[in-house]
Amino acid sequence: MSKPKKRSFSLGRLPNPKIMQKAEEAANKTAKRLCENASSVNLDLKCVVLGVTPRGGYKLKLSCVEVISDTIVAKWKQYCTNLGYDCTVTYNTIDASATIHATRAKALESGISCKTRVHPLTLVFIVLVTINLCRRFILLQ
Repeated sequence: MSKPKKRSFSLGRLPNPKIMQKAEEAANKTAKRLCENASSVNLDLKCVVLGVTPRGGYKLKLSCVEVISDTIVAKWKQYCTNLGYDCTVTYNTIDASATIHATRAKALESGISCKTRVHPLTLVFIVLVTINLCRRFILLQ
């Protein structure tokens, strides 16, 4: 009887080292900025980088968050947005902690681009309408 083959599973492409390094730098910058610019009600705020995600995002863990409000969360999100990341903030008032999960923001496309192909019958219709208009225009002269 033969041995069963070992199967290896992969999650697709390997993460790009440049993207991972950029995410790590952004996570450290965000953590430093959050601790330095803590509001007067959260003076002992602690921020730890939990890690970098395979798609180039990062997670931060905030502890000693005594007071949290919409303006504080908006400020945290703005820090991430300035570095080119979209983020979600979850917090637990019982533990006085929060987690920031930042993902790379999608780049906006410049200009107008049509990503869908035109159906062949639509092209036939356009050609027939233009032929009909030209025929009528020629007959009227």
